[in-house]
Amino acid sequence: MSSNKPSERTFPRTEVFAEIDRLGLNSNVLELESEGYTVVPSVLDAETIARAQAAILNQLERKTGSRPDLKTYDGPALPLAHFLLFEDEVFEEILVNEVMLALLTYLLGQSMAISSMTSHVKASANSHLPLHSDTPGLFPFRSESIVANCNFALDDYTKENGCLGIIPSTHRFGRNPTGDENNPHTNPFVVPIEVPIGSAIIYHGNTWHGAFKREAPGVRLNLAVFMARNFITRQERIKENVTPEMIERNGERFARLCSLYEFNGYEEDGPDFAKAAKYPGFLIDPRFG
Repeated sequence: MSSNKPSERTFPRTEVFAEIDRLGLNSNVLELESEGYTVVPSVLDAETIARAQAAILNQLERKTGSRPDLKTYDGPALPLAHFLLFEDEVFEEILVNEVMLALLTYLLGQSMAISSMTSHVKASANSHLPLHSDTPGLFPFRSESIVANCNFALDDYTKENGCLGIIPSTHRFGRNPTGDENNPHTNPFVVPIEVPIGSAIIYHGNTWHGAFKREAPGVRLNLAVFMARNFITRQERIKENVTPEMIERNGERFARLCSLYEFNGYEEDGPDFAKAAKYPGFLIDPRFG
């Protein structure tokens, strides 16, 4: 008679909190719950930052015909840089950053997917970004985050440089700001998120946030990794463009994040439920699975 015992099942929430504990992020989870955002310093190293900056500037040069100097630029407003996952391998590496994933998984569950990867490029000619939440098309908002953002500072974030502004605890309001509430320069409750380059700012999808107008010369770069629960339509056409080489470089978690195992969107052959096995915890724990 076999003495082998069946393996003990690990529930998604157990795995999520074990990873948070391993990385020493318990205080950040408390901040997400109480304030609606948290800051983790020194998540990106100098080499990664330099590679990301160069890749974003490459896209700006294609779009505008010139390459702005990050310290001295004083020209017209600059466009956003979109679809960055496919701009350079450095963005693939950032997508699987373990600190970012641990906190975003806490907010969105293990079956979350990338919605978009964008740089909000800000010169002094760019206007401020009004306060808003990222939660799409629901009113009142759900208390759980259905989308969430990790905003990497690719420049020192100061108010003069046009940093992010957040109103703490607004993830509990269940609505977007209206009228005079949405101007970060006049709303007295806005907190400038002044953090050093390489920091990660992670926030709940309901949290009110915007950005100040840049007053200094030069260009502020960031990297916004926008994630969503698996039932939310994604912004960028990620899964249609992911290559086998990208999966080989980055592994199965990367493939899941890029929605490659979704079984909806089928034709006459019907859904491939074998793909659902890639998300073993979703049905037993919708909050963390």
